Amino acid sequence: MKIHFPVHAALATVCLAVTGCAFAGHGKQQHGATQPTPSAGSTRGPASWIPFLRKPQPPPPKASILLEAGTVRQVSADGSYAIIELPPGVSVSPGEILIAPSVDHPVARVRVTEVQAPCFAVEIMEGSVNPGDRVKR
Repeated sequence: MKIHFPVHAALATVCLAVTGCAFAGHGKQQHGATQPTPSAGSTRGPASWIPFLRKPQPPPPKASILLEAGTVRQVSADGSYAIIELPPGVSVSPGEILIAPSVDHPVARVRVTEVQAPCFAVEIMEGSVNPGDRVKR
């Protein structure tokens, strides 16, 4: 028995009609009900999938070279502050955050507390520093 095209079209029409009836009340909003808001992760609209309609992202900030701010001369016994010698021509200001990279230990973060040329004092915020470590900004 051979099925003809009009029979397939009629069957498809009946299926679509039944599906439409099953979801007919689904799109209507009940009195007092609120529409669900899309989550932050969901994207809607053609801009999410058409690359040339997306807004261009600003370029990331340029990396800069770390400049030497001094050399650690002394570290307190409890390791909470250090005295750093200023190289000629370099100045720092109180409150400035500096880093002290080292091969022996992780990078330390220090805050300048007092400046009296040719040295300045720093409070050690993170990590540890050793005499001879270079401090950079």
